[in-house]
Amino acid sequence: MSNDIQKIQRILKHKNRFDLSNLLNNSISEINVTSNFGSALFSLISYFEIYSPIENHSKLKKLSKKDKQLIFESIKKLYPVKEQSIEITEVNYYLDMDLKVENIVKEEKLKELKIDYISDQIRKCERKITDKDFDGSITNARTLIESICIYIIESSGEQVKSKGNLIKLYKQVSNILNMDPSIHNEDFLKQITSGFFSIINGLADMRNKLSDAHGKSKKRSYKPSHRHAVLAVNSAKTISEYLYNSWVDRN
Repeated sequence: MSNDIQKIQRILKHKNRFDLSNLLNNSISEINVTSNFGSALFSLISYFEIYSPIENHSKLKKLSKKDKQLIFESIKKLYPVKEQSIEITEVNYYLDMDLKVENIVKEEKLKELKIDYISDQIRKCERKITDKDFDGSITNARTLIESICIYIIESSGEQVKSKGNLIKLYKQVSNILNMDPSIHNEDFLKQITSGFFSIINGLADMRNKLSDAHGKSKKRSYKPSHRHAVLAVNSAKTISEYLYNSWVDRN
């Protein structure tokens, strides 16, 4: 039922309640169907159960009645009362010690971009880490940076010259944003901008070796772990956020 949590989060975000949506990060859900009939013909009274890591569970339990009601109403949008169906009458919050909060960098300015394919990459990065699809999250982390680069290039009026080649795409963006290390006199700026090249090159290589983007041979098969996925996603979000901020400031 993890997809239910993601749908509820989307509803809450649509209501501009990002705070409540974030509290449901890394949570899972189940529906406890009883044998008692509800208000509709042959509907069954059911309880929606939300299981959360300890950090979020304590905050969810302390929510006001108004905020809990908003979550309840969001759930009812997914499961409206219908004949011969389940009827959610109560939401219960439970602690699951096996769940843990992922230390994922949160996008701030990127939220302003109402572009589906970019928002989709962000959602997939986080969801796949929660679902332990570490290969997939690395693929989406790399695609996120590529998507931001293409957005900036096209928004600047230039043509995308090397679609699919992350390093060349970034070089084109760095020229647009005056981020080429060679144009800076200050050593610290040269080090930071040079570091971006190294990180992006590392992400491209990580994607090739550790993600699900390519087939793997029996002799050389790498299996990414949680730390690899978090590193890739956090790096991609940080760089994408910085590039977008730079683009906004430039304009």
